[in-house]
Amino acid sequence: MADDIVRDGQGVSVVRIAALMACHNRVVSTTQSIRSLKAQAVPGVSLDLIVVDDGSSDGTAQAVHDLFPLATILAGDGNLFWCGGVRWAFQEAINRNYDFYFWLNDDTLLDQGALMRLLDVYRVVSRDACDATIVVGSTRDPKTGRFTYGGWSRYRKPTGLISWEKVPPDMERPLACDTMNGNIVLIPQSVVQRIGNLDAAFVHSMGDLDYGLRAIKSGCRVSIAPGYYGTCTANDQLGVHAGNQAPLLTQWKQLLGPKGFPIKAWGVFTYRHKGPLWFLAWLKPYILFWFKAISLPQKDQ
Repeated sequence: MADDIVRDGQGVSVVRIAALMACHNRVVSTTQSIRSLKAQAVPGVSLDLIVVDDGSSDGTAQAVHDLFPLATILAGDGNLFWCGGVRWAFQEAINRNYDFYFWLNDDTLLDQGALMRLLDVYRVVSRDACDATIVVGSTRDPKTGRFTYGGWSRYRKPTGLISWEKVPPDMERPLACDTMNGNIVLIPQSVVQRIGNLDAAFVHSMGDLDYGLRAIKSGCRVSIAPGYYGTCTANDQLGVHAGNQAPLLTQWKQLLGPKGFPIKAWGVFTYRHKGPLWFLAWLKPYILFWFKAISLPQKDQ
């Protein structure tokens, strides 16, 4: 457990955790997620919530306040996206010096007792391996029960390019991995002291993967907690495919947008993590897009 644990008025040790969330115009899923967070009763734990409401127009900020009156709600302008929002919330929490930082996506519902289980896993892996260990909670689809988000492990393709693939959890024991999705993630202060916040190079995607990879490079560890800790539906992937009826130019803008492969952010990610052939990895989504575009009939521009 973290070294700097505060004590309450009765001299009882209290572990301080900051739950971090970014949201935008998803008031129903956001409030459902926060309800699942509020239900996490953990003895000896003080749980605060820091939410960045990124310019929502559906009453999200007020709904969060009504549900969690002591939450810190930061107002964005609609251009922060996931990485920008969580980075702001993260920095606010770092300034307050918490023992743990808990990433929770606003479309993710925690299972009952999830946070207590994650803390228990941290106690085990920090004792047996390294106190600077990120603990990842895996999610499953709410309808099918299939694995959706969690840890990722590295492998090398036949071409020599480095890549990663999602790793379903073992149901009985923690698994070491190389990085993670940001849906359910418990980060101890010892990791933050080494690598700090999410990198500002990333707007929406890749920031969580980059954080885990930087943690590994800094001597920290990433561990997939056994079993599942919540539900989250998998998001559709971008790309040119037979079912996409948007004009080609619109699809190209989506590919280059914050939720696709922005040229600068993707360049930073591939340069850092894809090895000597990073340039080929950087080019791949753009070349593949135009190859598929030429091969498939497109709607008139």
